[in-house]
Amino acid sequence: PTGVTTMEDSRRVSERVEEEVEKLSELDEAEAIVVDDMAVVGVKYDSQYRSGMDDRLKKMIEARVQAVDKSITKVYVVESAGDMDMLGKIRQKLTDANFTLEQLRTELMGLTGKMQG
Repeated sequence: PTGVTTMEDSRRVSERVEEEVEKLSELDEAEAIVVDDMAVVGVKYDSQYRSGMDDRLKKMIEARVQAVDKSITKVYVVESAGDMDMLGKIRQKLTDANFTLEQLRTELMGLTGKMQG
């Protein structure tokens, strides 16, 4: 695997991606988890923003993610409250010393697998 391949890097890069994506005026909040060459970004819209997820916003999010780390080639964006909750729960595990990179990959694949149908 390329890109983010340690738990320490995952924590650090996930944090930076989150901060970068939250700078977008359309968004109120973001959750992000990065592993290998993949980022899963959960978004909560600003109350003034009415358009929802469109190609323009998705491209802006992808650009922010890649500005943080060029090795990230897959960006998944989730917007449902349920997916945001799940992302938040996985994110909390990043600080758990017993949570492995392999477990992180498995949980994220479960989340992104749902999205790919």
